[in-house]
Amino acid sequence: MPEPGTNAPPKRVLIIDDDPVFRRVAHVAVGQLPGVLAEACASAEQALQLVATYAYDLLILDVSLPGMDGNDFHRLFVETIERTRHAHLPPTLVVTGTFEERLEAGLLFGEKVAAVLRKPVPPDLLRGYAQSILAAGQPKPAAQEAPAAQPGDTLDAKMLARLDKLGGPALLKNLSESFLSHVPELLEKIETGVRRQDFALVEDAAHSLKSSAGILGAARLLDGATRLERFAREGRAAETAQAAREVQEAFERIQGALAGLARGGPA
Repeated sequence: MPEPGTNAPPKRVLIIDDDPVFRRVAHVAVGQLPGVLAEACASAEQALQLVATYAYDLLILDVSLPGMDGNDFHRLFVETIERTRHAHLPPTLVVTGTFEERLEAGLLFGEKVAAVLRKPVPPDLLRGYAQSILAAGQPKPAAQEAPAAQPGDTLDAKMLARLDKLGGPALLKNLSESFLSHVPELLEKIETGVRRQDFALVEDAAHSLKSSAGILGAARLLDGATRLERFAREGRAAETAQAAREVQEAFERIQGALAGLARGGPA
């Protein structure tokens, strides 16, 4: 990466993820690297417009995106590179929600995948991978994913401490506000999907919920969303309905803590 004080252009990183909480954390974490310009967008369609205009040094890409998924985006991205003035195809750091997606990503994206990380990704781990890839084109060998917090009715203090270290109370406030506005929309989709037995709608909403819950250390909500996603994928109506109720209850249990953070106070 460019040394501080030099006239070298910044390394450009594009974060592509529909989850607003992850997108904000990733933007702050990567943007803190010296000599790095981080940008973020919520869809593959938006990303295609950006990569047609700018040359990026690293993509951080979610596999599951609304509309065009990560696989289709990457294929069209390569085509875009070939027909524009940008000849450089940057490495991709893939983030996923399931082990199965991790395996699939390695097969779909091939050699341009520098690493595949499973959500929730701690911000310091994401930053370490991005820094190493930008510096040498290879992921940080010693980096390990942090163990998930045990399910409970509160936000995990260690995860909140990581976020506080990353961006202070202002970041925690921003993320909590985003979470409180984003999650009710997902819960409404889940309720609608359960009522109509639209399992694809439930699975998609549960997948998005999983990512946000993991970042803020909402372990019980993360656990419930993980099971809900699996039951919906398998078309198990009774289990899906029960898991949806448990997810709603898990969210209600942490609303007070989130509201406190959104006001700028403790959880």
